[in-house]
Amino acid sequence: MHWKRPWMWDIESCWRDFGNGLPRDVWYYGVFLTATYLETCAMHFVSVRRKYSNMMLVHHICLMGIVAVVWHYGLYAIGTLNMFLHDFSDIFIELAKCTKYLKFEVPTKVLFVMFVVAWLVCRMYLYPTWFLRSCIEDRYGVLRKINLYYYWNGVSLVLLGLHTIWTYMILRSVVRAIRTGVPEDDRSDDDDDTKDE
Repeated sequence: MHWKRPWMWDIESCWRDFGNGLPRDVWYYGVFLTATYLETCAMHFVSVRRKYSNMMLVHHICLMGIVAVVWHYGLYAIGTLNMFLHDFSDIFIELAKCTKYLKFEVPTKVLFVMFVVAWLVCRMYLYPTWFLRSCIEDRYGVLRKINLYYYWNGVSLVLLGLHTIWTYMILRSVVRAIRTGVPEDDRSDDDDDTKDE
């Protein structure tokens, strides 16, 4: 869905084409994301508490806030791009968890490396230098015109702060994996909350 969109390759088209309607596949993607983020926010209160649980709740509330603004104001292009940058690396970590549970060691290691690379590229390089920069510059004045400049960029900066904290945790996992030979996501499901306290 994303690859054929002009905004995937030219972020300025997100702003130039603002308000040009909502393609059906983008609508389906938005509905899916809305349901997913609502579910993760609700699950926060019934799931096992992890050391990162509150950060995840803040993250999902921020993303829900962005999704709501995207739907209300028609910021489909930039909103879809934002969600893509957030979701792309998650594919690899979820697959790595599956292969780990199945005790497939080599695929787990490969998927973990793919996750780290995708995370660093999407969330620590493209997100701040390409996506967030375009939003802060607001060359076409779209965010200012609809009085969302400070809200959108404030929420985006909170997300960047969370990405930075999680990047530290991920890189710590990489160092641990190099030392022990076993990749382990610091945020993983088998994490013992008390081991670092």
